[in-house]
Amino acid sequence: MNKKIQYVLASSLAMLVGICSVFYVEKVLYISFIILSITGVYVYLVNKHYFNFPRLSLISFFVIFLALIFNYGFVNITFPIGNIRIPFLEAFILFIVIIYIKFIKKILLKKMMIFAIATHYLVMIYHLPIDYLDYGLIAVRDALPQIDMMSLFAGFAIFVSTQRVKNEIKILPLFVAFFACLTLYFLLFPFSNEFREYSPQVYGVQQNVSILGYFATASVLVPVSIIFIIFLITNNLVQYWYGLMFLALTSINLVFHQSRASYLFIMLSVGFLFFNSYRREAVLLLILIGFSMFILFAISLMEVEVDGRVDKLGISIVIDQLESIGGSSGLESQAGGVLQRLDWWSDAIELWSDSVKNMVLGVGYGTALTNFTVLGESGVVLVREPHNSYITMLVRLGLVGFISWLFICYGIVVSIYKVVFDDIYRCSREEHIVYLTLLLFIIFSMLNALVQPVYEFPFFAVPFYFISGWFLALEMSKNKILLNN
Repeated sequence: MNKKIQYVLASSLAMLVGICSVFYVEKVLYISFIILSITGVYVYLVNKHYFNFPRLSLISFFVIFLALIFNYGFVNITFPIGNIRIPFLEAFILFIVIIYIKFIKKILLKKMMIFAIATHYLVMIYHLPIDYLDYGLIAVRDALPQIDMMSLFAGFAIFVSTQRVKNEIKILPLFVAFFACLTLYFLLFPFSNEFREYSPQVYGVQQNVSILGYFATASVLVPVSIIFIIFLITNNLVQYWYGLMFLALTSINLVFHQSRASYLFIMLSVGFLFFNSYRREAVLLLILIGFSMFILFAISLMEVEVDGRVDKLGISIVIDQLESIGGSSGLESQAGGVLQRLDWWSDAIELWSDSVKNMVLGVGYGTALTNFTVLGESGVVLVREPHNSYITMLVRLGLVGFISWLFICYGIVVSIYKVVFDDIYRCSREEHIVYLTLLLFIIFSMLNALVQPVYEFPFFAVPFYFISGWFLALEMSKNKILLNN
């Protein structure tokens, strides 16, 4: 295992050297090189014999990883059926559900979870047919959080299918490959405009969208990547210097993306690690935070101007961003964003409380929950959601749909926490690192949903529910309820 993981990281380092060698060549060559390099490494590493996964399971993880890495562009890939364009990602998940329907039946053993899911879908079925007649495909687009929930069944079925393999399945190299490719791709953020310029275009719901050049998942995945790499280092699963190199690259992503959510997730991770007795990992994370702050302070002191996502790199911008969380001080543009969200939330709640019917069963689909517009790639686009998935769920599906969905989320978190921390669910050290990393992804996604439309975006919702379904099946198998191999 150690040699294989070291080979992954060494190959990625070779790629990085190659990237640097073409840094001053035409930008299109740079972009083409890194895309081909990432694809080549992943195809080489992720194959049926290396990971011993069933082929369809491996393809499923590959699709989920593509959704997380290429996010907004990837989920807008569609194919035509008559006059309707069907999203590839949702069609693939539906295909998995149909192919593995016999495995999905086993989830019926979780009676309370099934009751909550059924209740949630009944509210959707109550609204969608009527709203489709009134609003057309826009209503279907608004129903994506419920449609994407079928990924939970797909993830459940994929786990069951992997248990049919007689030999031991090694899952850690799969995630090493994913995070290696993710780290390299996110390093392209400074060239996002060029990425979108040369990228193929696909037609989304409201506008033409570039497949490449979006980094919408960075606020969650960059902190998760950092924690994952720290665990590889402290458990001696990679050579020390390889691990530090990738930790440095991921930290560069953290600095360039300048995300308040990422900063908060990193700070929460310190407390999480200390609370759960991962003290070495917590100390290493604190050292990383201190070193990053020192570098930013040095940049400010030397007055070197380097553009980040929000402003020039430096310690002052980080302080201003953190101060802006309250909405009353700090970086003016981001403080204004906080106040703008509060207005959206207030308007959405006012719409929800307009009648008893709305409060119980929601306003349904098709109605925009904000009147805010932004300039997209193909013109003005209406921002339909109030950037809070919990409020969106409450307003669209009422108390019935909202409470049932909260129960689903509660069941997911409990199942994952049991698998990661309960002594009766014993697993290997490598599996424990993967499961802990996925738990942090789930927690960070749920926290991010407080200020972003996380579950309205398939590139977040599909991986979230897919991983959740995987853990539900894992917990049941550990309890010997589901499988008897």
